[in-house]
Amino acid sequence: MLDYQERPEANTEKRWLDRLTLDGSWSGNLYDFYRKVYPKLVEGLKIPFELEGDQRRDESPAHVALREALCNVLVHADFSDRCSVLVIKRPDLFGFRNPGLMRVPIEFALQGGHPDCRNRTLHQMFRYVGIGDQAGSGLPKILSGWHSYHWRPPELREEHEPYDQTLLTMRMIDLFPPELVERLQERFGQIYDSLPHMDRVGLAIAEVEGVVSHQRLCSVGNAHPADASQCLRQLVEKQFLQKRDQAEGPFTTSEESPFPALKMCSTPRFWKQTPRLRKRAPRLRSRAPRLKNVTIPVFSRLKRTRFHLLII
Repeated sequence: MLDYQERPEANTEKRWLDRLTLDGSWSGNLYDFYRKVYPKLVEGLKIPFELEGDQRRDESPAHVALREALCNVLVHADFSDRCSVLVIKRPDLFGFRNPGLMRVPIEFALQGGHPDCRNRTLHQMFRYVGIGDQAGSGLPKILSGWHSYHWRPPELREEHEPYDQTLLTMRMIDLFPPELVERLQERFGQIYDSLPHMDRVGLAIAEVEGVVSHQRLCSVGNAHPADASQCLRQLVEKQFLQKRDQAEGPFTTSEESPFPALKMCSTPRFWKQTPRLRKRAPRLRSRAPRLKNVTIPVFSRLKRTRFHLLII
């Protein structure tokens, strides 16, 4: 099942302005789906003036990112599953859904250089017409294209219910819009401006999305996992963030992360560093009794018994 929907507003309504699906009015093959959907996705995107050699480039980094995303959702789809391939265009985002889970961990896929395509022949067909390179560089191109506009980094996640599916959400929203900064400054006061950049990124994610996880902070802040862990730990200790009850919603984090999903504290407080009390427990160095005197007679008896049996 192939499905493209252009929705009018930034909401979850099921109505659409334009739709392309298997209705018998076109061939229904994957390449025709790509040729018909790609112009619809990039329609309305502005192309800045930029020269490549002595000729003007006819596409922007956003065009490249959308082309890679559309190619990926087709070549990585598990067409034997119940889920359909779904492409959504909204005024504030682009969404891509393909049946099946990732064949490599999401962290490695975002880094690039780990190609493991589910439909290799299909991917090879796209490469012959200049779409994709089968080098594991699709997601880095998507991230780079969105980063060039200072938009919020695309979100890649997997879901198991009601069926296995992989979701890619590409929002055209500034990472730090002015109204967001004003809300955070009003909430936390002058202490917000003195926080490190990574701490401000974590608070911005929690304010916009309602929750921040270890994996999301690594993706948006382009942070090392160890740095993201330290950042979240400090925000919790300073009571900027609090642990989120898993029963409140389907927000989860990666299994490798020691943190559950975190949300903003309900009421702002004054944060004071308390001295850490480092008490060391006394070390008990007790040695077990040596059994040398016990084991030697045992082995000697065994040796005598064995020798006696051999003589018989």
